[in-house]
Amino acid sequence: MLTKRTADRHAVVDKVAFKYVMWSWKLNDTKRRGLNTRQWTRYHLMHLGLGKNLDRIRRGGKDYVIAPEEELLELMPQAIT
Repeated sequence: MLTKRTADRHAVVDKVAFKYVMWSWKLNDTKRRGLNTRQWTRYHLMHLGLGKNLDRIRRGGKDYVIAPEEELLELMPQAIT
């Protein structure tokens, strides 16, 4: 259990990221604040301090691309870095 506001050093980053991908599929554009799935996933990974070097996730033989931090920061300069 995490008791401080720090990144979980034991998290399996691609599993966390894919969970955000799946979650985004259930949300509409308004709830994702206008971000697409790639950007929304990156936003949450940045917020958690995870996946800095992650650019894609592979699940079930398919690649799911994650937006680069730079792309998100262009759209949301206030995004957590």
